[in-house]
Amino acid sequence: TSNPTIKFLPWVLSSAPSITALQSLPSRGVDSLNNVEQISISNPLTGDYQITVIAKNMATPQQAYSIAWQYDLANDFSFTYPVKGDQLFPLNNNLIRWETGLTGAASIQSSINDGAWETIASNIDLSKKYYSWFSPNSIGTVQLRMVMGQNMPTTDTVALAPIISAKTGFNCPDSFLLYWQKLPVKNYQVYRLGQQYQEPFLSVSDTTVIFQKWNVSNQVFTVAPILPNNIIGLRGYALDYTKQGIGCYVKGFIADPSGLKNAQLSLQLGTIYQIKKVVFEKQTPSGFASVFSISPVINDQINAIVTATNGLNIYRAKIELENGSILYSSQEQVLIFDGNPFYLFPNPAPSGSILKLMSENVDNLDIVLSDIMGKKLLVQKINSYLEGIQLPLIPQGIYYVSIVQNGKIIKTYPLIVTKYK
Repeated sequence: TSNPTIKFLPWVLSSAPSITALQSLPSRGVDSLNNVEQISISNPLTGDYQITVIAKNMATPQQAYSIAWQYDLANDFSFTYPVKGDQLFPLNNNLIRWETGLTGAASIQSSINDGAWETIASNIDLSKKYYSWFSPNSIGTVQLRMVMGQNMPTTDTVALAPIISAKTGFNCPDSFLLYWQKLPVKNYQVYRLGQQYQEPFLSVSDTTVIFQKWNVSNQVFTVAPILPNNIIGLRGYALDYTKQGIGCYVKGFIADPSGLKNAQLSLQLGTIYQIKKVVFEKQTPSGFASVFSISPVINDQINAIVTATNGLNIYRAKIELENGSILYSSQEQVLIFDGNPFYLFPNPAPSGSILKLMSENVDNLDIVLSDIMGKKLLVQKINSYLEGIQLPLIPQGIYYVSIVQNGKIIKTYPLIVTKYK
């Protein structure tokens, strides 16, 4: 200062390894340990001030340094939170902070979406320098102001919205879907992870986006609401859509015998997003018919035991989406023998068509097709439980199919052959 006898040394914390030192407040003194110092002057007197910088144990003859300064007016007031770029959350305790040398009581008011000012609280102690505001269930933008008589400083206009949590709807070989909760806003900003940073990707009005994999190679995304005055809310947590355990709608469908005349059907879903109903169907002479259905679908694993008939049973799963789309699983077969070791079908069969033989045991089996005179027209080895036999182009009439095991006929069926189709 202009009075050289008055010196202001930096604030120093004790470096002594003791509880007392750790709990002690800083005091003014010479600090030869740290390379960042802070000096404060309360209510400085008018005059000139000289800053002296002294270094000890320098590794080089010269060393660059910087000096930063600020001043606060005794009767000034400024909000320190929220400021531009911050976001407050509906139905949450939001801590409002300010800096001031003023004392006494004041009122805090809010304006949501540029609406009228409403008092949040009165008789706020200014010297406390913070207030916990439980915000209303509103979404948009908000501005706060402190009412101190005619002095009414305001905050920046900031977002008032929840954080959006994006989720993977489905992840199919050719495409994937992201979705998030709906807010009362017109648009949402979708970000993708670029080479180093999240970058704006596209603006959408819906809460779902389907990406084609041939056109989008990015895997990490996040979403933020676009609020009034084009203020963008905070981005949600980044999501890698490939790491969410979500697949395409049908992960797998299997059908197995269950007891003598039942079949157990199991469907594994890759996602339940917007699935309205799941139906298990069985093939009948007039087409597929429902044997089991479930709605709403709340689990990705669906199991059911349904009635099966003797012989070949063919089942599939049908998935109905909320938008009316229908998806089908692969068709699965269940073989029910119930004491009959063989089933031959269809019978009658057109000449030149495929005849099928279902066998309970295929060890050393052959099938022999003969005419009514006993002449062999076809001999074929049976290798699977459901074997297809290509009938030759033979005239209409009655023939015989024999099942031969180890050279011995164990079953013979009459077969009616109709005209070639």
